Amino acid sequence: MCNLYEYMDYRQYLQDYCRARKQSHPNFTIRRLSEETGFGSTSYISMVITGQRNLSLSAIAKLNHGLKHKKSQAQYFEFLVRYNQTKEPEERSQLLTQLTRLSKRSGAPSRTLKLNQYLVFSKWYFWLIREMIHLKDFTLSSTWISKRIRQRLSQSEIEKAVDLLSQLDLIREKDGRLWIDDPSLESDFNLPSSLIRDFHYHMITLAREGLQLPREARHYEALTVAVSETDIQYVKEKLYEFRESINEYLTKSLNDKSQVYQLNLNFFPLTQGEEK
Repeated sequence: MCNLYEYMDYRQYLQDYCRARKQSHPNFTIRRLSEETGFGSTSYISMVITGQRNLSLSAIAKLNHGLKHKKSQAQYFEFLVRYNQTKEPEERSQLLTQLTRLSKRSGAPSRTLKLNQYLVFSKWYFWLIREMIHLKDFTLSSTWISKRIRQRLSQSEIEKAVDLLSQLDLIREKDGRLWIDDPSLESDFNLPSSLIRDFHYHMITLAREGLQLPREARHYEALTVAVSETDIQYVKEKLYEFRESINEYLTKSLNDKSQVYQLNLNFFPLTQGEEK
């Protein structure tokens, strides 16, 4: 039978569960599972699997009972459903932390590794702390790091971030110092789009707060302009090239680093497209 802890998509888990049960019990049907779990509609689970319906807390409880989940499995399934269904980045980040905790308890190392990779991208400050290693006066101390970051972070959050970055070899410790093997690392973790959106959400929020900084410490530009479909692709390519050129210059620069900055490049429509 399917290992629940190997899944980050509860709909895929339900689909695979039904397939596996069908193989071992040819007479099994999704309709039968709906009846066994006490749903009034025999098509309810099918609609959930195809994304036509979401699961409520009461429906989660029914499925946990019908699928004979143990206590920790029931918790994982509930958190997974909520993680997949919520639209709130903060809640998704908190649920991902809970999923990681339960995965570790289950002893599923491959899934724990994947969840840790996801967790790194769910917390905006992980990449900030990693980049701070380049600062000329960097000190491997949660107290020092906390004082240098503008936003309030607890020493516990910082210590967990350093530990997780080390586990994933995104930073390395040697002789009491931290090192980065590849400063221009690009993500190859095959991240879900929801995590990428959450990362941008947090950075855009920080950009809004940055408007309160003195003008000499920040730089904001904006342009509202009409474009064609061809223009859109051109601008996207130019923005990508610009980001790459800035990254290459700063990575190769031998100047002492004194601060960590965030560069956001946003290009989005303000109008609806033409009706076709």
